[in-house]
Amino acid sequence: VTFAFGGVLFVPGHAALALAFAPAGAFAAQDNGGKHWVATWVAAPLEGTSRDVFRNQTVRMIVHTSIGGKRVRVEFSNAFGKESLVIGAAHLAISSQNAAIVPGSDRSLTFDGSSSVTVPPGALEVSDPVDLDVAASSDLAVSIYVPEAADPATMHPLGLQTTYMSVAGNFTGAETMPYNWTALAWYWLSGVDVEAGAGTGSIVALGDAI
Repeated sequence: VTFAFGGVLFVPGHAALALAFAPAGAFAAQDNGGKHWVATWVAAPLEGTSRDVFRNQTVRMIVHTSIGGKRVRVEFSNAFGKESLVIGAAHLAISSQNAAIVPGSDRSLTFDGSSSVTVPPGALEVSDPVDLDVAASSDLAVSIYVPEAADPATMHPLGLQTTYMSVAGNFTGAETMPYNWTALAWYWLSGVDVEAGAGTGSIVALGDAI
């Protein structure tokens, strides 16, 4: 579980995994006018125990930011998958309430310019950056569409936000997503980074689940 309080990420339990699967450079400065990528939200990828299988469905997950920024990228992990994960579409938006997003805030995510991506077993995929004014301590909605049967072998089962699963179809860009069940888990979603100015960073507190 990741708690975010004003630029501090508290990742109890399997926190070491959260850091291990962070992409290279996520916390390091880049030669971009002093700006660099900083994690505003992280979840530790765990091996899923759920037998739920998604097929031709959209999964909309809510995450709470720590620091804000105007450019964002999203990380998806298939660390424990035994098969490739096909993401048919992925979107990022400002969360409104329940499965709804703020009108006009939806952004389509791409991967090396493609709107879909196949994540091999054991791999991490990072989206291309999108322009979105993300406020500190706000809620974002990350929506992914899985067109094929997908067993969520990589997940975080102890989320403190509600995740919404749609009826059949791609609703990644829908302002109000129709859903027929919910869960307190994050599926394949492992991190959200924002582009921040020089000297801005995140503090990660490592701790046992108890």
